Amino acid sequence: MKKTFSGIVVALLLLGTLTLMFNIQQVKAEPTAIEAVEDLIETIEAWSLRRGTEKSLTSKLNDVIHLLGKGNDVGAIHKLMDFMKQVEALSEKKLMNDQADYLIAEAQKIIDLIQG
Repeated sequence: MKKTFSGIVVALLLLGTLTLMFNIQQVKAEPTAIEAVEDLIETIEAWSLRRGTEKSLTSKLNDVIHLLGKGNDVGAIHKLMDFMKQVEALSEKKLMNDQADYLIAEAQKIIDLIQG
C-alpha cells in the first residue's frame, strides 16, 4: 500500500509539472512595441535592399523607437503611418508587393500594440 501511494504521488507531481510546462509554453509574452519595431528593422536589414531604400525605411522606424522611449505614443503612431505611406510609395518600385504588404501589416500591428 505504501509503494502504491508514493507511486500515485509521484505520478500526480509529474502530471502537475507537465501541465504547468504546457501552460507556460502556451502563454508567450507579446512583444513590446519597441521590440516589434526592432524586429521590423532587422527584417528590413536582412532583405538586402538598396542602401538608400533601407536607410529611409529604418530611419523612420528608429524615430518610432525614439518617440516611444520618450513616451510619445501619438508621435510614434504618426511616424508609423508615415512609414506605411512611404512603403506604399515604394511598392512595385523598390519593394516587392509581398515585402510592402508585410511591412504595412507589421506597422499596423505595432500601432495596435501601442494603442493597447
